[in-house]
Amino acid sequence: MQFVCGSALARLFHTTDTTMRRILAIASVFMLWLNILQSPLLLASPVLLSFDVETPTDEEALKKLNPGVSATYFVTGEFAEDHKELVAALSKGDNTIGSHSSTHPHFRSIDSKAVREDLSASKKILESITGKPLAWFRAPYLEYDERTLYTLKALGFQGDSSDKEPWSDQVMLRELPVSGRMDGSLIASDYDMLETYHFSKSLYQSTLRKFYDDKASSGQPLVVLVHPSVSAKYPDDLRRFITYVKKKHGNFFSIDSYCAGLQKQRPHRFAVWADFRDGVGDPESIASGLLGAGATDVFIKLPELMASHSNGLHGGRKMFGNMVSILQARGLKVHVWLSPLADQTLLALHPQWAMTEKNGDRSSQWMSPANPEFSSCTAKLVKKIIRNYHPDGICLDNLSYPSSEYDYSQQMIKAFAKHNHLDHTPTLTELMNDYYTEWCIWRAQVISSFAGKIGETVRREGKGAVAFSATISSNSALNYRTVETSGQNFAMFDRNFDFLVPDITVPGKENAIDTEKLRLTLFALRVSAGKRPIMLRVNDSLDGTPVSAESRAMVSEELSIGVDGVSLFPTLPFSVQEEGMTKINPQLLGRIRQLFTVPMRKSEMRGRGTGEFQ
Repeated sequence: MQFVCGSALARLFHTTDTTMRRILAIASVFMLWLNILQSPLLLASPVLLSFDVETPTDEEALKKLNPGVSATYFVTGEFAEDHKELVAALSKGDNTIGSHSSTHPHFRSIDSKAVREDLSASKKILESITGKPLAWFRAPYLEYDERTLYTLKALGFQGDSSDKEPWSDQVMLRELPVSGRMDGSLIASDYDMLETYHFSKSLYQSTLRKFYDDKASSGQPLVVLVHPSVSAKYPDDLRRFITYVKKKHGNFFSIDSYCAGLQKQRPHRFAVWADFRDGVGDPESIASGLLGAGATDVFIKLPELMASHSNGLHGGRKMFGNMVSILQARGLKVHVWLSPLADQTLLALHPQWAMTEKNGDRSSQWMSPANPEFSSCTAKLVKKIIRNYHPDGICLDNLSYPSSEYDYSQQMIKAFAKHNHLDHTPTLTELMNDYYTEWCIWRAQVISSFAGKIGETVRREGKGAVAFSATISSNSALNYRTVETSGQNFAMFDRNFDFLVPDITVPGKENAIDTEKLRLTLFALRVSAGKRPIMLRVNDSLDGTPVSAESRAMVSEELSIGVDGVSLFPTLPFSVQEEGMTKINPQLLGRIRQLFTVPMRKSEMRGRGTGEFQ
């Protein structure tokens, strides 16, 4: 369930009895899916067939394959020179033409001058044939280095498809990696399956379908690498795969049409993160201020003292409940925000629930998501929050390992050994060497499993009317090393949450916004999130340095493209004391208005987006 209702339904939710609320929740689900079906990218996982066209026999092979769907063709300059009419024909319609180099070299083994000459020649010939700018590249043998990327960027390329999915790295260009298994054992390439591993026809066909089925629930793109002369050995298999995807309501896109679809989304939810540790003040005044600034949602932090009581919610229960009720009555969606893994008060009561460092020491700050007692305690807390306060959402913050130095508890390692059918409990040295990939995947699975248990509670207690979300580092979409460190894997997170909240600090130096890095980050987030809605959590400071008004306006402009929601994590205090009263900070209200103005205007021009959050 996403953000489940519009303002009219929201008012009814708070004024009707339990039976009517359940009826309205069901109706909201129906309305939600009607809205989602407006966007073809959200029907199922998009498939991006990509053909590496490089040998003379590829012309006849392409005719034999005759895919009949939108696709991307990475063509070498030499092939293009000899087959100009074919390349011109392939560039028509909804297809994309990309560069596959000029002479198909191993880019790591040639000097920098040769790299530039090859890429320049390829760009020149392909643009002259198609009459279109050349924006995308795939390296021969999927081999490239930093020099290649620098040269591509200098020549005006915008994107690359040379990475393998488990090790995707968004460095300088937009990256659409070739899809593959999480452990890197196989990619969706006909050459790997048919030539390297000698798959039978039936295994090849079933593996292609499995690749698609694994992606289908997430909405992440399935990028398939096809060598025409290889697949032409079994042309019916590619056609059967295309038929299979269409029967599953999947769609085929070229890279250009896929990227254009991502850009159409506009934010239509606007939220503020509130921590009332300095005082609550007047809830009516707070609601008026937030609504006047354009907010539709508010994330309220659950006080740690309340979270630490496993036998019930005490202390500020009445005050907290009053705040939630008043904000909802004024039309704001209220999400209770808690950080279970970082609840130090609770950890002091239960030190045995702590994460373990590599050196064997227990953490004094972080709970272990692998501990079943802690998981059960968190689920009970969430159950009580929903029953006592009836929030519109539950959001988990800091749902990650603080670094790669955690969690090495014996419980965690033994569970890893059992999961991977090992005949012994591996040593730390074995984990870091013999089983490193499997260990990284396992750490992410433990985080995902913990979230899944909490999600079950949210769905059961909320009866479909409470959205479940989590913050996630935007770097997890940019660099696979971040995933290894944090355990935050977008594909795994997607299984549990109704929407994701990527945490993004505006990139830049010395009060200037790095717009290229911001655009790269937003693209990576949209691709990684798939069909799951994303609400950015924006921390608009540069290493603690305030951002200029001009830069803020630029950020607002960039954030109006390709996302479903925008939220502000204030660097300013949320409340201030004025005339003996606690009030919402007027400077903060100004900042909220500034951040939301451009995205709101663009959303209104497009009819407030596709509606996934409504």
